[in-house]
Amino acid sequence: MTASVAPGASNRQIVIIICVGADAHEYNARRDEVSRVRPKCCPGCGGTHLVGHGWYGRWAIYVDQDVRVEIHRFLCRGCGKTISLLPDFLHRYRHYVLAVIEAVLRGRLEQGRPWSGLSGSQRSMRRWLSAFVTQAHGWQTALLSALARVQPLA
Repeated sequence: MTASVAPGASNRQIVIIICVGADAHEYNARRDEVSRVRPKCCPGCGGTHLVGHGWYGRWAIYVDQDVRVEIHRFLCRGCGKTISLLPDFLHRYRHYVLAVIEAVLRGRLEQGRPWSGLSGSQRSMRRWLSAFVTQAHGWQTALLSALARVQPLA
């Protein structure tokens, strides 16, 4: 089980990505293990006084089924931020699981498949593609900059 902090956390919320199970079913089956996961400190302020702040329900939407999962939360007494432990198969702002989103992006961008040949709500799929394209320029710039540092053109 590993954890990492998701970038772009809002003012009052911090998301830590955890690896507990490959999908929603395995995650739910390992609920006891999930309930024992506890951050050592607040990623926002570094404080160590974290208290349990309950659970909230989320839907993990697959092509053929919707699975309810419970997300564990903590409250930092130092800075007042809520810390959520989000499983790595979910996206912070999307209900569909990452595997479905990835399959749609690959199908559309790499294989040139039409929207009707992909699985998911057409409105959602268009939003995913738009978000990906919007961020891709920044990723490309960062990647080229990193490559130039590693392998400069001589």
